[in-house]
Amino acid sequence: MITMEKPTIQEVETWLMKLYTTSQESITPAKRREQNMYATMVEKPSDKKFLVKMLDESSQIRDDRKLAKRIKVLIDEYGVPEFLNARDRLLFKIYQSFGYHFYPIAIPIIKKRLRMDTSRVILDAARPALTKHLSPAFVIGTPKFQDW
Repeated sequence: MITMEKPTIQEVETWLMKLYTTSQESITPAKRREQNMYATMVEKPSDKKFLVKMLDESSQIRDDRKLAKRIKVLIDEYGVPEFLNARDRLLFKIYQSFGYHFYPIAIPIIKKRLRMDTSRVILDAARPALTKHLSPAFVIGTPKFQDW
């Protein structure tokens, strides 16, 4: 049986500060922008509701014409989300004005974009994909930062 001494509060605080510093330094500018976008989304409940409803309905409604109308209703109800970048906000405003009439073009683009964006946030729980995602953080099952 292996016995380990309990770390002191000071040791834990030091370890946490090193972990925090390392994690902040390893974030790329693109990841930081993405994190800021999601932080903005969480701050405004209507943006979060819009996104959840849009994701839900785009995965359930198979008829592109019905989905186009539904997305327009969501934009009318919740407004164009503030967490989007300026280009995407403009595209949603164009869609809201008249773009929904061109649903054979617009809906496949919207679905593709939703899949692309959610694939960066939602992890595939299937064993190979999850293992591949987690493997950089571990070396033979031991966290890299354990040696601090």
